[in-house]
Amino acid sequence: MKRRNRFALITVLAILMLTLSACGQSYFKVDENTDKSMLISAQKAGKDSYFMSGSLTVEEGEEITASADLSKGRIRVEIFLESGEQSKDQMPQLEEEPALSANLQGTDSMSGTVNPGTYMVQATCLEKATGSIVIEVGPAE
Repeated sequence: MKRRNRFALITVLAILMLTLSACGQSYFKVDENTDKSMLISAQKAGKDSYFMSGSLTVEEGEEITASADLSKGRIRVEIFLESGEQSKDQMPQLEEEPALSANLQGTDSMSGTVNPGTYMVQATCLEKATGSIVIEVGPAE
């Protein structure tokens, strides 16, 4: 009887460990993206992980803000102006230098006014990161 109980206990523990390890996934992604806001989420995102996403549309009199809520790590956010007409079949052409750039950690934030246009966001993990960053386009203060 003891052997059967021990086998059952080991089986339950093995299943529990597999379930918990599945919950420990890592990711670095955009959860929401509209023409005026973007939500970047990181869960145990590895150093040097990156992505580029868009598009944010900025009108005259608007600015871009980015607010971090990171419990761990540091993420670089770079915002590039798309240049010229774009096609669905081609990669967007970007300005060489970002219009805005910041290395965010903890509850850091950044904001800046930029020329009207359509912008792409590139995010890069500088250190293993967990948390989120909200990027919004709104009236300039």
